[in-house]
Amino acid sequence: MDWNKTAFTLVELLVVIVLIGVIALVATPNVREFINNREYKNDVYKISAIINSLRSNLESKKADVNTGLPLEIGSVLLGTDANGVRVITGLADSERLQRLRANICNANSAADPNVWNVVNTYSSSQNGTVASTANETFINLSIAPGGNWACFTIKMDNNLAYFDEYSGGVRGICHKSKIVGTSINERNQNCSPSANNVPYYGISVNKFGRATVHRYDYATSRWREEQN
Repeated sequence: MDWNKTAFTLVELLVVIVLIGVIALVATPNVREFINNREYKNDVYKISAIINSLRSNLESKKADVNTGLPLEIGSVLLGTDANGVRVITGLADSERLQRLRANICNANSAADPNVWNVVNTYSSSQNGTVASTANETFINLSIAPGGNWACFTIKMDNNLAYFDEYSGGVRGICHKSKIVGTSINERNQNCSPSANNVPYYGISVNKFGRATVHRYDYATSRWREEQN
């Protein structure tokens, strides 16, 4: 037996354990914050993709499966419930557009099958695709106060009253871990740029249905178009 070989002393082992604990203590919040920020940004981009997919349906002159008529108008409603943000979309064909005109663009009728040929709800649990139930949400998000409805068409019609509450502006969207509030209403009211300069994203939608993701620039106090 070689008695010259040495091993770690108890003190050395304790020092190593303490150092590992300190590193874990420092690293864990940073890892969690990175995951939250990544999740947050992904959800915002999913909502943007949902809106742009509506526009693609209109541009491609996709027909309604039941009526065979081309889909000519779309809508998106960003609503909230106790669980998070509900993204509800609608598509209507040319006959309904001609019949209902400006009345078709009404946030109160966002999920009305008598108004829209196709109504879908989207959620984070379905990875940004159509939810299995109408009550599913983007559970990690809240929405800043303001307009939550957009109605758009690519059909150039001077008689159609274009109607959308956040066209030309940016609707702020927050991750619930970054804002104060125990209820969804409190979190929505507090969804705004943070004093701690945490990432803050928003979405704008123009009257032709193009959705754009923005990030708030704290240096200039302005929204900047985000590059994915």
